[in-house]
Amino acid sequence: MARSSKKLTLFVEASPLVSDQVSGVPHALAGLLAALARQPYVQQHFDLTLIVPKSRIPLLQRWKGLETYKHKAVPLKFRIMNGLARRGLLPQMDRLLGSGVYLFGNFFNWSVTGRSQSLTYIHDICFALHPEYVQPANQAMLQKNVPRYIAQTDYIITVSQSVRREIIEHFGVAEERVVVLYNGFEASVYKPYPKAAVAHECLKHGLADKPYFVYIGNIEPRKNIEGLLRAFMKLPKKYGLVLIGSDGWLNESVLALIAKAQSKGYTVVRPVGYVTDVQVATLMSGAIALLQPSFYEGFGMPPLEALACGTPVVVADIGPLREVAGEAGIYCDPHDIGSIERAMQQAIDLSVTQKAKLITKAQAHIAQFSWDVSAQALLPALRTIVARQKARD
Repeated sequence: MARSSKKLTLFVEASPLVSDQVSGVPHALAGLLAALARQPYVQQHFDLTLIVPKSRIPLLQRWKGLETYKHKAVPLKFRIMNGLARRGLLPQMDRLLGSGVYLFGNFFNWSVTGRSQSLTYIHDICFALHPEYVQPANQAMLQKNVPRYIAQTDYIITVSQSVRREIIEHFGVAEERVVVLYNGFEASVYKPYPKAAVAHECLKHGLADKPYFVYIGNIEPRKNIEGLLRAFMKLPKKYGLVLIGSDGWLNESVLALIAKAQSKGYTVVRPVGYVTDVQVATLMSGAIALLQPSFYEGFGMPPLEALACGTPVVVADIGPLREVAGEAGIYCDPHDIGSIERAMQQAIDLSVTQKAKLITKAQAHIAQFSWDVSAQALLPALRTIVARQKARD
């Protein structure tokens, strides 16, 4: 048991950081962890440890800012650990690794004994509110297990006020247990790029001098890419559309519509292979606007990153995207193709002065979305945890 004169160990279940596919979740976790390591309060009260399967420890080197974290191996293989956790068959984690504070970065968690405390990220609850938008196997797993994960953690971390309200209302969670930590962005990457860099990137994708829109994300039902494409096909063919992201799931109709658009002479580009963050940011910088007319989101990283690049955003008029874009967003009804088209046309029609005013608003608004701000927002919960632990000792 930790003594009040000693630091607590903050154990981070870091499997998202060493997964084969690097998506938004590991980027968010890595950003927060790097910022936590910079906080004086955390340095004073916590030893920091990342927990991953032994064979995957070398993959932690892909992340910057985590050099002060120690590494501890889980005595299980990656797939076995995740499989047992989802079935509730793992032993209490602190019996294996020691008492402390446990942070879980992606929905699921391990239970801990009364000697320890835990915090668990729940990025959204699409699986509960809109199950039709989630892969059936994943939806069934989350529907079955998330109530248990919520019950056995001290704090729930989520990424927008909208999702916080959804968690409180849907699961009946006490308000004080749900903490909002907005996602940040990498300012050294997501920034305006010179016209020459944009032109070079566009040339690689066959865009030449064609004005274009950009979409970033998986091809999956909740992203409403079919609606996006149908709205795009109402515009003149002089415009292009760049779709960056993996195939996702339940995407057959979208892929067929992409092929149809291309056969009719519309410029719809899907880059082949991995596109780096710098390449994404460069394409964002040159776009008319980033498009995200989603039916449901927990946050909205692409719009945040696009605004940081000085690019307007056409986004669905839903709570999380309003939090991200604020007064800088151009909003549409995701269920109305005409509304999406009008919002795209509004972005096209922006004058240089209007765009400059929009981006000025954006720069002021997105200042709140930084990993350091989010790390500081977690400090009240960490102070409560430290006080509880001292009271137990």
